[in-house]
Amino acid sequence: LTCFQQKVIHEPMRTGFEVDKDFVPERDMLVAGRFQVEEFLGEAAFSTAIQCKDLASENEKEPDSVCLKIIKNNKDYFDQSLDEI
Repeated sequence: LTCFQQKVIHEPMRTGFEVDKDFVPERDMLVAGRFQVEEFLGEAAFSTAIQCKDLASENEKEPDSVCLKIIKNNKDYFDQSLDEI
């Protein structure tokens, strides 16, 4: 068996049963208290890619640029994303 740490980020007071259950990032939004959204990069069948600044990077004057992949809120898509890690 293999084990890895994975953070699950969720929005308080949401259950996942809402009509619109996907996370929609907006420019300058702070994700996970660390990543500031800069721009939308693209969208595929089960995910969205966004470019962010990592505000927790060691260089505070010029934060690292990172890409976050956001998986749509669907169990099959989530399972598929685990295969890609």
